[in-house]
Amino acid sequence: MLTPDDFYFYPKAAIEDIIRYSPGGYHRIILGDILNDEYRVIQKSGFGENATTWFTQKTDNSKSFVAVKVTTAERDIFNSFFDHFSLNGPNGTHSVLVTDVVVPTISILSSDTSQWRKIAAYGLAKAVVALHSRGIIHAVLRLDNVGLAIPQLAAQDPWDAMQDISLNGLTVAYVVTSCKLAEYYDNIAGKSRPQTKVLDLSNAHKVGTSSRPFRCASVYASECIFARVTDKIDNPPIEPPADVWALGAAIFPFHGVDMKDLPHYMVAMAESLFKMEKLV
Repeated sequence: MLTPDDFYFYPKAAIEDIIRYSPGGYHRIILGDILNDEYRVIQKSGFGENATTWFTQKTDNSKSFVAVKVTTAERDIFNSFFDHFSLNGPNGTHSVLVTDVVVPTISILSSDTSQWRKIAAYGLAKAVVALHSRGIIHAVLRLDNVGLAIPQLAAQDPWDAMQDISLNGLTVAYVVTSCKLAEYYDNIAGKSRPQTKVLDLSNAHKVGTSSRPFRCASVYASECIFARVTDKIDNPPIEPPADVWALGAAIFPFHGVDMKDLPHYMVAMAESLFKMEKLV
């Protein structure tokens, strides 16, 4: 197993933890790879704790662009969209999900008008309603898991698109920086009406069930805090009200409120209340 002391690597841009390219972790993907004989990897569009996401082009006659999400070998995915397959590599078997190309909302909020942000926030609320109407709880809803569709991409010349999002730089072949998809979105989508998408359903579950270790939005719902801190329940159920709480917290940045101003320290508050209760 690799450790940070095994080598020195200091990237100048945000990339995933290179140590996670180990058994159970990320799958090694190099620009130009063709996945499942169908998807040519053009650029990296992002990464998270449990997956890397890639801007790819289909190799069939359509030459259309799609996003490919490759999970860590220790994770599974909730559902499939355009396509779903597995990749076997030195670090294990990785689930792969093919979806629309989306741009992270958090990367473009500051540059858009108040009306645009309201429409995007409304789209997020509708997405949560759609999940709940199907009896599904997202569980880890936060701004990092919200993106914007780019329908204008279908009208772009493939070669122009690949040139516009390309980056130059020297890194380990399979640890490349993410392309500037937000800038490209601004160029081709302009101020058109945003189409909000909810991402990362890896922790989603049916109402009344929770088959995964406890995870919730970064801004805990109060019932989750008190269940864990005062009642000592390690894996309290996350129900629709917790998603609604997380939705409210995710909407704050749409209106110019910094996430640092939100109550990230509510767990410490609950612990203090628990100590006070023991003294009474």
